[in-house]
Order: sequence, then C-alpha cells, then structure tokens
Amino acid sequence: MFAWAYLPIFLFAWIKWLKEGRVLWLLLLMASSFIFSNTFGMPANIFTFFVPLSIFLIAFTFVRRPFGVKTLVFRIFWGLIVWLITNSWWIYPYFQLAGYSFSELPDMSVSFSSFKGVSQYFPTQEILLLKQSFLFGKESLWFDWYSRGWVMGISILVFIIAVTGWLVSRKEKSWIFLTVLAIAGWFVSKGANSPLGDTFFEWLFSTFPFAAVLRNPYEKFGLVWLLPYSVFFALGLKYINSHFKLRLKEALTAGVFISACGILVWPMWTGKLFRASTKIEAPKYYELANNFITSNSKPQDRILLLPIQLGDGISYKWGYSGIESSEFLFNRTTVSKTFNLSFYHDRKFKELYTSLKNGVNYGEILSQMNIRYIVIRHDVQDAYNGVSIDNYKKIFENNSKIKFLGNFSELAIYEFIPDEGLEIFLAVGDDAPSLDYEKLDYNHYLVMVKGSKGNFNLIFKKIFNDLWEARIGGEKIDEHFLVYDYANGWRVDKEGDYTIDIVFKVWPWD
Repeated sequence: MFAWAYLPIFLFAWIKWLKEGRVLWLLLLMASSFIFSNTFGMPANIFTFFVPLSIFLIAFTFVRRPFGVKTLVFRIFWGLIVWLITNSWWIYPYFQLAGYSFSELPDMSVSFSSFKGVSQYFPTQEILLLKQSFLFGKESLWFDWYSRGWVMGISILVFIIAVTGWLVSRKEKSWIFLTVLAIAGWFVSKGANSPLGDTFFEWLFSTFPFAAVLRNPYEKFGLVWLLPYSVFFALGLKYINSHFKLRLKEALTAGVFISACGILVWPMWTGKLFRASTKIEAPKYYELANNFITSNSKPQDRILLLPIQLGDGISYKWGYSGIESSEFLFNRTTVSKTFNLSFYHDRKFKELYTSLKNGVNYGEILSQMNIRYIVIRHDVQDAYNGVSIDNYKKIFENNSKIKFLGNFSELAIYEFIPDEGLEIFLAVGDDAPSLDYEKLDYNHYLVMVKGSKGNFNLIFKKIFNDLWEARIGGEKIDEHFLVYDYANGWRVDKEGDYTIDIVFKVWPWD
C-alpha cells in the first residue's frame, strides 16, 4: 500500500527537480524515499516507479526547455545519485542477497507459465473498469455485489468520466505524457492478452530475467494505469461540472463521489473484505502446544508439522483456508511446507516428505535438519496432504527413537531422540573435537573448539549461503561447501583449542 501513496510524490519530486533544479525538491526526494522505503520491499515497484519516470524523461528531452541538454543530464545524474545514496541501506544488501538461497535460479519458462496463468483474469474490459475477474469473478467473495447491474453502471460511469477528461484535456501540456503513461500501464497490466502480450513478455522475460517480478502484471504494475486514469477522471468531472450552475455542480460532485468512493467500494466500508476462512482465530490448543514445546526445548530445536504440505496452501477443519502459516503459531522454527522452487531447504523438505511417506531413512534426515519435535495435526483437511495420518502413527510406533509425549486436543506431539544430541554446530571426522558455541546475533556466532587434531568438517545447520563466512583469528576458511543438501560446511585443518567466528557477511565491514 505504500506504493499507492508514494508514486505521485515520487514523480512530483523528480519532475519539479528536473524542471527547476531547486535543492528543495532534491531534499523532498531524499526524505520521501526514506519515509516510504518500504515501498521497495516488493522489487517489482522498481519497474512501477522508474518506468513512468523514464517516460517523462523521454518526453521532457524533446520539448522546449529554458535550459539545454547538459543541464538536464546534470540534474538526472545528481537526482539518481541522491536517490541511490539515500536508499543504499537496502539496495546494497538486496543485490547482495538476491539469488543466494537458490540451488539454481528458476527457469524463465516457469515464470512465463505463471504469468500466462494469471493473465486470464486481466482482459482489457476488466482493466478499463479497474477490476479483475479473479477478485470480482463468480467464485469471489465480492461477486454478488459487483455483479449487480446498477453497481456495474457506476463502474462504467467512472470510465466514461475518465475518457471525457482524456478527450477534453488534449491541449494540456501533460496530456501526451499522461496518455503514454496510461497506454504503458494498460499494456503491461493486461499481461499475455492481445495485442502482442505473449510475444512481448516472452521476449522480456528471456532477455531480462529480472523482469520476471512482473509475472503478476496487473497486481504489480496496475498502479501505473491507475495514476493517469485518476487524473483524467478529475479533469473529466471538472469539464462536466463546468456546464452546470453552482448548486447543480455541488450536487453532481457529491453524487459522483458518493457513488465512486462510497457505493462502488461498499465492501470496504462494511469490512466484508475477506472470507470467513481467511480471517479467523486459531484454536487455543495451538497456544498450549507451543508453550509446552518452547518450555521443553532449546532455541535451535526445530518442529516438524505433519502432514507436510506440498505447496504453500492449507485448509483446516476449524475454518481457516489459505497460506500455510505455522511459523506464526510456534516460537521454534517449523518445517511444514514446500514452495516448489529451487530453494536449498525446499529440496530437503521434499526429501523428508518422501522418506516419511515410504517410512524409511527419515531418522537421519530429522537429525540432519535438527528436528526434535514432531506434531501431527489431526485438524488438517485430508485433501491437502496426500499421506494418511494413520500411516505416520504406525511409522512412529515402530521407532524406538521417537517418543509420544501427549495430545493437545487435535495435535499429537512426539519427540525425536537420536543416538547423538541435536546441535546446530557439528564437528565431523576422525577424532573430531568437542564444540561449544555462543550466538551473538542473528548473523553472528562464536564456535569454541577444544582438542582439535585438525582435518575435520564443521557443519552449520543453517540454509547454505555463500555469504556465511568462517574465520579463525581473522583469517577466512576458504573451503566452504554444501552439506546435507541444504546446510553449510567448512573444512578445518587447525589443531588445538581456538574460536571460529561465523558471520553472515552482507556489508564489507561485517
């Protein structure tokens, strides 16, 4: 929602700076960029913001100005420098971290397939009325309201007023810019729909892989269509009002705003924005189970929630249906779902799912993933799991290393007790040394090594990332590798007692 508020301010500050060159507008750009920095938590907004700015720059380059091209280039340069410096605190780590959690980057065909799948909901006729059939179609919560003829009539009226504003404002200096902006917003928002949707986006995704952030184009780029639409709507209403006397003007304006900002968005006023299955309170037994596990576990212990969801959706018998959200129900790290992406940990989750389904070799995987507690959820709808809960019970009953701890209503809790204790750091090798560790911060650990004879592997059960570094006496251990198909490993040759500094190095000074 930050983007909706910030795009007009962003463009206003840039345009005023480019036209006038006053430091005041540069300061506004700096201050607003910092205040609204959360806007760029969605990477697609980089496109959403800089495409309109680029369109303006192209138009501004070819119009008459009181200054030359050199001055314009100077202002563009310093505007970009100021923006980049102001936002460097998130830009630098963003590009440092991008892609590191993937074992391989997703193929373009996956993004393009997803893009084509959602584009069916964004035909031009829906975009012109500021709608989309996924949210307003027959299966949606809002269909009953927005399928009514008179409500549809208000949507059409809003469009007619916007078209009127576009027609009567052709002599305005900004008309060409706003028109091109509207065309760009519509063309991208319609996705794979005609004209040229398939051809253009297939080329875009294959040539510029980063553009795949637009695979849900109307959601990500629709704001660029809405901005000129809103301006033309205001100009159209002004033009229509100019043909009436004062009292009729006031009545007409009030009527239009009540219709557009009241009736047309009535579900927002009534609060009926979400299905009952989305806005719901979790049963009390989840809180009780969480408290039990938290009080009897160490911070590094993880929880396996069964059945594992193949995908990120889930449906519970107590009403909730949506994104699997167990990480909000338990204090300890949970293993509960797959994302069908090339994350290191996603690959490991699928391996665990298969092992449990077949009832073989799962103990070793539980140990590798540092899973101590297993929670079988009897309140999950069967349609979402693919593996019988009774099957899990039979497997665990025949395993002496898995102990049943008790039931919390619909939750059955088990504890996995391996031959060796579960620790986040392990020393593996002949005559491996003993380890102790201290967590200094979320990205910084100290590992105390005692009695090392050299030639051992240090294993760190966090998701593999090249940015994790191990140092002894300030010197980096170069041999960093993937273990357990998801975790970090280092080859350590030093003998004796010493401390290894483990740091997630994002900034140069980390």
